[in-house]
Amino acid sequence: MSAEPLTAQAAAQLIRDAVAAPSMHNAQPWRFRFFTSTRTLHLRSDPNRAMPHADPDGRGLHLGCGAALFNLRVAATQAGWEPVTATLPNPADPQLLATVRPVRPSQVGRDDLAALYPAIQRRHTSRCPFTEEEIPEAIRAGLCGAALMEGARLVFPEAWHLQTLLDLIDDAEGRNAPTPRSPGFPRTWSAGRTSTTASRPPKGSAYAFGPRKRDGRAPGTRLRG
Repeated sequence: MSAEPLTAQAAAQLIRDAVAAPSMHNAQPWRFRFFTSTRTLHLRSDPNRAMPHADPDGRGLHLGCGAALFNLRVAATQAGWEPVTATLPNPADPQLLATVRPVRPSQVGRDDLAALYPAIQRRHTSRCPFTEEEIPEAIRAGLCGAALMEGARLVFPEAWHLQTLLDLIDDAEGRNAPTPRSPGFPRTWSAGRTSTTASRPPKGSAYAFGPRKRDGRAPGTRLRG
């Protein structure tokens, strides 16, 4: 484990790991800065990458920045540092979401964080629909425990929650259905593939949009005959 002060080069590597985090529409609504005088990294939200129509309350922006902050903490722990973190440290500066000061490791480390480091580069976006496979109870319990360690509570939806969510998705799909005047993004983006047998369809295939409730087509696409 390192006992030397954090260098700019080491900070740059931590930031590279941090920005591998997911964000809504891959907007990457964050900015990182390393202050050599205090050996502290600052995480700020980037209003130029906000999406006021799709994310009017900024919830998606903050979730993305939170994921980047988590990646930073994982990377710092894996590198042998203890990431001393303060969230929203300045009420007068709401865009300053967090500060992280990697210090010499304490006696009690977070091995659970360091173990997650390989997942940073393995994580990727999948546009495939979800299967109906049940999540094993042991995995559910592990996920809930991990959430509690981060000060959050993970709740798995019950049947009525799922039905409400499906109704909302159905309503949103209807509102976003393409019209002759507005062909819609999915139609131009999708490749029109109809097969449902491939385990990993290529980006842009119609199958990646999942089944459509009304007529069996993928949402917002025109399947080729």
